[in-house]
Amino acid sequence: MLKKIKVFCIVAAVMFCCVCHAEAADAKSNKPAAKRIHTPQVGQPAPDFAIPRLTFEKKSDGTTIGKVSDKKVRLSSFKGKKPVFLIFSSYT
Repeated sequence: MLKKIKVFCIVAAVMFCCVCHAEAADAKSNKPAAKRIHTPQVGQPAPDFAIPRLTFEKKSDGTTIGKVSDKKVRLSSFKGKKPVFLIFSSYT
């Protein structure tokens, strides 16, 4: 279960970075955003969303590779279970 939560957090962070980059590009070009993103307020429930699963495969030399799967994970699937923490960081 802990591995699933870690995978979910990594994929959520990647999606968040993509959304922020797209919004910044729209702001620079003075074009209206195609779709406004709902920003949750403190104390309000997070909006439900689905993201692709990140799976891990071991190569013959023992190294592990992460790959994006066709399967999706929904935030609502964790409702009523252990807390979900979204961690955002950069690997650059």
